[in-house]
Amino acid sequence: MKKITFDGEIELNGKRLAININAQLKQGCFVEMLAQIHSQLSTMQSHHCKVFVFMMIFHVNEYSETNYLFSRFMGKLKKRLAHKYGFCRIGHVWVREQGKGKSQHYHLALFLDGNVVQYPQKVFELCVDIWEGWNQPRPAFNPKRCYYLLKRGDDQTYREAFKHLSYFAKTRTKGNRPPSTNDYSASRLKLT
Repeated sequence: MKKITFDGEIELNGKRLAININAQLKQGCFVEMLAQIHSQLSTMQSHHCKVFVFMMIFHVNEYSETNYLFSRFMGKLKKRLAHKYGFCRIGHVWVREQGKGKSQHYHLALFLDGNVVQYPQKVFELCVDIWEGWNQPRPAFNPKRCYYLLKRGDDQTYREAFKHLSYFAKTRTKGNRPPSTNDYSASRLKLT
């Protein structure tokens, strides 16, 4: 069973970080997902002095018991990003959610070399090109709150980004899927 925290902070690798929870409604966050987010973000920072974090939402036309479509999208997106920008590593975390609607949706955070990408528009257009090319609804993002440029050593911006990303780990809207289907996935980047 996945461990859930209802505390407003979590300690990961000796660092206390604020997270998005709603204690009054007993809505917490999955600890394992928070740890993966922190791990991949920290790993990218060990490789790059600047890390660009970009968050989007992807809706699907029809419910699916699997994440096959989104996994396929991630494979294609990573190839296109590597080709366009010359990236040798791309970090990511995505989560599957389904609220009251008939179909699931996905939240995606990309962690990219911030020396190469510092604004989301071209990356977003690349995502739109792939996703809409498969006749899926246009992805969504909020231009004022969808990205961060983390500079190594800037603890304040890291904390803000992590708190925003902790929304991905919320317990609400998770679990509406077969037991063999994952609620989330993350890159497997290693520290330098």
